[in-house]
Formats: sequence, C-alpha cells, structure tokens
Amino acid sequence: MTEAEWLASTDIWSMARFLSGRASDRKLRLFACACCRMVWGWMTDARSRQTVEIAEQFADANETLKNLSEVREASYAAFYEADQANAALSRMYAAWVANMATAKPLHTEDVIQHTALVAGWSAVPEKDAISDDSALDDPAWDTAYDNSMKQEAGLLRDIFGPLLFRSVACDQHGLNNTVIALAEAIYDERAFDRLPILADALEEAGCTNADILNHCRQPGEHVRGCWVVDLILGKE
Repeated sequence: MTEAEWLASTDIWSMARFLSGRASDRKLRLFACACCRMVWGWMTDARSRQTVEIAEQFADANETLKNLSEVREASYAAFYEADQANAALSRMYAAWVANMATAKPLHTEDVIQHTALVAGWSAVPEKDAISDDSALDDPAWDTAYDNSMKQEAGLLRDIFGPLLFRSVACDQHGLNNTVIALAEAIYDERAFDRLPILADALEEAGCTNADILNHCRQPGEHVRGCWVVDLILGKE
C-alpha cells in the first residue's frame, strides 16, 4: 500500500493488514478504544465504560496490567450477562468491543468487525433483540455497517497519518510552552475541536509543515493517538 492509497482508502481490511508489524501496541490500543467510543451510546453497562477508560490509561502506561486484567474480567461479565438476558445485539456487541480493547495482544480486525456489527444491529431496532439473520438483508443494516467501516478507516488515518511511510519533522522551534500546553490539554480533555487553534499557535511559533497544519485544520474526527498531537508530545 502506498501513502496515497492509505490516505484515500476506505478498505479498512487492507489498512488493518498493512498495519501488521508497523504499529505500536499503544497506537493499536488507542484505536480500539476509539472504536469503543464510537459505540459509547450502546455501551450501557458501567463496567464496559470503565474498561475502556482503564484501557486508555494502560495504553499510556498510567494503569497496571493487574487493573487491566480486572476490568477485562468485569467487561466479560457484562457481555455474558447481556447475552444471557437476550439483550439487544447492539448492546451485547458493544460490551464485547470493550472487552476486546483489553486484549493482549490486541486483535485489531476483531475490534473493527464487532464495532461495525454494533452499528448494523442498531440500525434495525425492531429486529435487534434477537439473532434474526433476516435483518442482514435490511438495507439499513448494510448502510450502517458500511458507514462504520468508513469511520474506522478515518480513525486509522487520524492516528497514523503519513507516519507509516515517512517521518514528519516537527520544528523544535515551534514547540514552545504554549504549543505544548495546548497539545496536552487537547489530549487530556479530548478537546480535539481545538486543533485549529493548535495550528494557529504552531504557525505563530514558526511551524510551516503543511502535513501538520493541514491535519489540524481538516474536518473529520480526531481521537487520542492523533498523530500530530502525539508528535508534539513525543508519544509513539
């Protein structure tokens, strides 16, 4: 896969295969957590949500493996109970996606698949409470599933950008205290709507890198692991 193909692709499976051996565990786990947040509204069990939060902290080495293992067990219990209660499939699969975010090693393709399944089942609520294969013939199911895949492809691009193909220089003169503090706040508070402000601050500090500035200003979803914010903060 070339850089141009990566930046234009909506084939999430080819993108995931291309990541093999090229991506850090941290980046892959943050991608899994970003997928979990895509289905946050269907993740109705508090244990599942706590699992995602702990997994994010673990990715940044701010949580222990012991705590990750504990929430993994709790999130599996949430999934199992939803399954036994014949809960809506969107909620059941959302619980399972949370559990997968704690796996070591991560199975990225399973995360991709089950996140899209949540979207598919949530689009056919009248059939969602049971495993009815006829729902798979519903155009709404297909549309939601495909849209989820495209959204996940966008998340991969936000997290990895062009860095799988080449390095991007971040002018150290542009990394003044204001820029770093702003990047830290964006990361910690998930305030990615401030990325255009970050671009302005970088420009004022002398940054002229088009890759960096354009990414901060382009529309679309940004998440923890965003390659520009990581580059500024020295995260890999």
